[in-house]
Amino acid sequence: MLTPILRDLGILRLILFGFVMIPSILIAQDIANWKSLDATPVALTGANTVNPIFGDGNDSSAQQATITSLFGTVTSPVAVSLNIGESLTVTAMLTLSGGVDGINQYRFGIFNDGGQFLADDRNNWTGGFLHSIGNVIFQARTDGAFVSTGGNATALSAVGDIEGTFNPDSTEPYLLSMRISRDSSTTVDILSRISGGDGAYSQELLLENHPTDLFTFTAFGFLAGGNTSLDQGSLADVSFTSGPIVSNLDFVIREFIYTATDGRAELRISGPAGARCQLVEAADLNFSDPDTNPLTVIQVTTGTLDGNVVILNDEGEADVTIDLGTS
Repeated sequence: MLTPILRDLGILRLILFGFVMIPSILIAQDIANWKSLDATPVALTGANTVNPIFGDGNDSSAQQATITSLFGTVTSPVAVSLNIGESLTVTAMLTLSGGVDGINQYRFGIFNDGGQFLADDRNNWTGGFLHSIGNVIFQARTDGAFVSTGGNATALSAVGDIEGTFNPDSTEPYLLSMRISRDSSTTVDILSRISGGDGAYSQELLLENHPTDLFTFTAFGFLAGGNTSLDQGSLADVSFTSGPIVSNLDFVIREFIYTATDGRAELRISGPAGARCQLVEAADLNFSDPDTNPLTVIQVTTGTLDGNVVILNDEGEADVTIDLGTS
């Protein structure tokens, strides 16, 4: 895996062949400030990383677990406020061991903690949106636990497609993603997805033009409920992007390293499996040499290279080395 040494450099632009043209690609930022906000906290390792592990592997040790993190890191938390035409996307890999399936037992979402995270309190958060796996999107509860679907939590009219079987005792991980896009002064669109696992499971929930006055978000959370019998769970590569709405493809540069001595940059691109893309401009990065179109791709180690076109692998990833020139 690439080490995220350099973030927020600016914007790279690329062309997606067979899809639409995307004017900008957003650079992901870490979510690495994890807590177990339960009356009896579960075992938690990697709390200050993007790869937290909850539960110790013993029977049901990760059952009834509320795992959450502020955006950013312990020393640099981030609040994301969306203007009209902007979106926030969170992505993560999820692995579950020893669990059993149950409706409404596994949930994830994006929230505004209202300062309760620092107080180690999961109750009475400001709000947010919660994806109940196999179920629907809920408007988050604000009169009790933020991951609860009781109290004043409200099931929203999301449209969902489900394929395969959800297996909470799976060797293959799941990819989670949720995007909130502000499309007016009073509404948001929400697109939430989970896919993967041994049962080739997928669910996509879409909520459009939802009226709300909540446009600032601070945290991501996951719940394994009290009837899951889950032995252990882990999240990996948990990150967020925010900025202009670029498309419906959730295409991001997740990691970036630039070496000034030789002008080379290493980056990881995430997007639709098998997508073909070409990096076409680096001017926004303020590198004076070269200002070429397209950029020169030196090698691709995950995914494949066809001429100067990068093809993402079956997991929607490509590790790419490009020549940006010296700054």
